[in-house]
Order: sequence, then C-alpha cells, then structure tokens
Amino acid sequence: MSLVYMKVLEKDPKTYDWEFKKRFPEVEHIYELIKTRIGEQGRVLEIGSGTGRLAIDIAKQGLEVTAIDVSEEMINHARITAGKENIDLEFIIGNFLALPIFEQLQESGSFDFIISTFALSEMSPLQQTLFLKQISLLLKQEGICFLVTDTAPSSGISKIGFSIRNFIRAQVSIFKDIPSTNPVKKVETKIDPFFESTLQFQKKTIKLFEITKKVEDSAISEELPSVKAILGSYSQLKTAYCIVNGILTRKSVPPGLYRIGNPRRNSPVLVTANYYWTVDSVFKLLHKETIDCFLLIVDSNGINVWCAAGGGHFTHTQILDAIRLFDVKEMIDHSTIILPQLSATGVDRKELSKAGWKPVFGPVDIKNVNTFLESFTKKSKTAMVEFNLAFRTLMGIQHAFFISCVLFLPLLLILGILAAIEIPLTSFWFSVVFQLFILGWIINMLFIWGYPIFNFTSSFFKKGLSVAIINSIVVLFYLITQIKIISLYSLIFWVALVTVVSLFIILDLAGNTPFTNHLDVESDLTLFMVPALILCLIAIFIPLVSSDIKHLLF
Repeated sequence: MSLVYMKVLEKDPKTYDWEFKKRFPEVEHIYELIKTRIGEQGRVLEIGSGTGRLAIDIAKQGLEVTAIDVSEEMINHARITAGKENIDLEFIIGNFLALPIFEQLQESGSFDFIISTFALSEMSPLQQTLFLKQISLLLKQEGICFLVTDTAPSSGISKIGFSIRNFIRAQVSIFKDIPSTNPVKKVETKIDPFFESTLQFQKKTIKLFEITKKVEDSAISEELPSVKAILGSYSQLKTAYCIVNGILTRKSVPPGLYRIGNPRRNSPVLVTANYYWTVDSVFKLLHKETIDCFLLIVDSNGINVWCAAGGGHFTHTQILDAIRLFDVKEMIDHSTIILPQLSATGVDRKELSKAGWKPVFGPVDIKNVNTFLESFTKKSKTAMVEFNLAFRTLMGIQHAFFISCVLFLPLLLILGILAAIEIPLTSFWFSVVFQLFILGWIINMLFIWGYPIFNFTSSFFKKGLSVAIINSIVVLFYLITQIKIISLYSLIFWVALVTVVSLFIILDLAGNTPFTNHLDVESDLTLFMVPALILCLIAIFIPLVSSDIKHLLF
C-alpha cells in the first residue's frame, strides 16, 4: 500500500477523515490500540495531527495534549472541532523539524507520550533520522512513542509489485501537481540508534511500532568515520559509472560529518553534496593536499551540487538539517562553514546566518581550495566556471547516454521487435529513429563543445528554439543538396523531428548554468510541451499520407 494519495486527501479537511478511513481501514484499529495503551494521565504530543481526530479523542481521556501540523487548514479545522466539543488542547502550526518549533516544544517540557502517524513517509532519509533524534530529545526517559509508518517490502515478489504500484501512484501525484510520499525503507534500522522498538501491529506494509528510549541516548556515531571508508573499493570504476550513467541513476554516499586527515576543533568545515563522483573528487584532492578538515555531506538525493542547488535539493534547509543531525557544533569551536560556489543558486546565506553560522562560498573548483583556505578570499578566476575540452567531452557523453537510454534505445528495441514480426511501417520508423539517434549524438556533442559560444543563461526555450531552427536549416540544406530530396512531405517531416530533438537536448542542459533555477526550467518545459507535441503529431501523420515513405529517409 502506498500513501501517495495523502496529499490529495489533505486538500479538503472536511472529507479527509472519511476518505482516509475508506482507503486505509486498518488505521481505525491502530488508533484504538494507541488510545488504550496511553491511558488517562500524562502529556501527549501528536506530530502530524491532521484534522485532530486522534488528538481530540486522547484529550477526552483527560490527558494534556499538544497537536502540531504543517497545514494551517488542518489545524483550523481541528480547532473548530475541539471548540464544538469543549475540548481543551494546544494546537501548533508548523514543521516539527524546523528549529524554532522544536525549541518551542523543548521549552514546554518533555512528554510522556509522542505519536506520529505516517509522518516519516513525507521526509527524506536524512530528515527521517533527524525526526527520530528530535523525538528522543523530547520524550521522557520512561516515555513511549507510537510510530505508525508506511514501509517498503525488503525483498521478494511483493517488493516488485509494490514498486510498480508506487511508481504509478507517484506519476498520478506528479500529474496532480502535489508532492508524493515515500514508503520508509529499513525502518527498524533507522529506529535502532535511539530507541528500543516493539512491533505492535502490521497489515501489509503499514506498521505500528511502540518505541522507548534506550538507557542512554545513542549518538549517530561516537567517532567520525573517514570519507575513504564510505567510498569503498574500486572508486575509479564507480566514478566511471557516474560519468556514463550518472544522470539516469543517482549513485550516492551516506550523508554525514566525516573527517579528512586529522582535523581539530579549529579545522575548517567544508560542505558538499552526496553525489558519489562529487565526494570522490573532493576527497582525493583534499587528501592529496594533506588538508585536515571536516567534510559535511548533505543529502542532495544523490545529485551533484550544481544541479541539486538549481533543483531545490541543496539548500540552506538541507544544510541546517545536516548540521543539527550530525552535531557539527559539538565538534568545532568556530561557526564558519565553507559552501560550494556552485550552490549559490539554492542556498540563502541569510538563513544560515540567522541560525548562528558564518557561511562562506569557496572556489568553484576544489583544486583551488588550498589557496582559498589561506586567506578565505577568492581570486576572480577561481570564482568563475570554466569548462575545458576534456570536461565538456565527459559532460557530453554523460548527457548523450542519458538521452539515448531515455528516448532512443527503448524505441529502437520496441520497433526492432515489431519489425521482426512484420508490423506495417515499423521498419520505416526503426530507420528514422536510428538516424535520429546518430543525429542526436552529433547535435549534442557539437552543442556542448561550442557551449561558451551560445552564452546561455536563461530563457532556454527561446534560445533553444533559435538553435533548433539553425539545425533544421542545416538539415534542409543537406537533404536538398546532397540527398536530392525535394518532397515537401519529406522536408516537413525532418524539420519537425530535428526541431523536437534539438529542443529536448538544449532544454535538458538548462541545469548546466548557475543562472537558472528549477522554476526557470519548469517554465521553459511548460512552453516546450505544446510545440513539441504538435511537431511529433506532424511527424507521425506524414508517413500515413506520403505516397512514398522511402523518400523520407536519408
């Protein structure tokens, strides 16, 4: 079962409880178990209280209840319900992970019982660990936490079926423009550093844990691990895999605070993303330069710094979460953190300063970090992005491989199978797609090698359309002068396909400039969809009306 539809239900607090009960009837039994186990005395905190139904029922039993939820609509609905029933309890609007909210709860005192239903599935893995850590700090030593979560099967056929269903539901959430939820993997492993846990109820993938604090609070790690330990063996092969297939699959390392060399309390703290290639490059350079420092690896969903910052996955929020989770303050006697220069599009330094830190953007290239650390100043060249031919070639191969896997190879495989069983027109389309595959690689590499000439900064759709028109003119010239094709159908056919491929390649490169962010890219993609769809329909329609489809090919 997936809770990917929870965000849909939350849009209407009035129907939320009824819809939720209809979709997940086992939750009724879970609520009764929790209410029975809590009894009639003590302080209770419910995190993610929704419409307040469970919190209000517990308050009726005579307990002191605090309910927190990020949704103002949900809290307002809960307040109205509690008012009608003359039930007294405290409501808080806010994110439990936010430092001001957490400090507010800490000041109010510890809790005998803490309840969380399905909140974990709305967080990233790092946030899940921070969430559990904050619960351990708020829960009394003899207190009990009831944790209800949607979990992912760990193996077998059920895992495959679950993954397929969850993928489909995730696409629905994208279509409806709402954030999806993520079933928790290895939840017992996440709980173990902080709590003793007992599984009280399970039905399919939904589990209810009753967890209690260990005799002494456990740290995430008593001794900081080295970066070399998490990179493992064969790092060159893993890096090569990232180069070839890094866009299609995200190879990451565990977020955390790591040591390089033998850092002391006054040693610098460098921050980076948890993309394997990034961490490997940073570690090798710092190790080679014998720089003793701390490396704070932030959960960027396995995406490199530049793309993660532009896509909202490497921001001040993720950095502050990592700082709090891994107790950075306890390891150093200063407040300076060195951020990657390429994270500037996603990180708000003012927010970091408000939290008591002194953020400094380091050089663009890690190879200049030694010089930077001497004075904490950058020369103009070290603050600029430069792509040499070798790097552009690597980027071009990575990008072209991604386009091939996503766009061309699946089509070639399907068309090849259909052509083998002699389905009409499939041989023709196989030839078309294969030629576009070759043309796509050529356009992609030429564009990336000539990237500085185009000076793209924003409005990728407009500039991409200009390049697509140039490509179409070149193809038309080649068709007419070299192939001797003069058929109007043929010319329209190839112009349509070349324009779509060119737009796709150029728009997909929007993340390769520090002047764009995810909002700019989303805006350009919205503009791209309509003309791309029209051009694709034209390309599909022409072979159906052309008298001689062979003339459409090179």
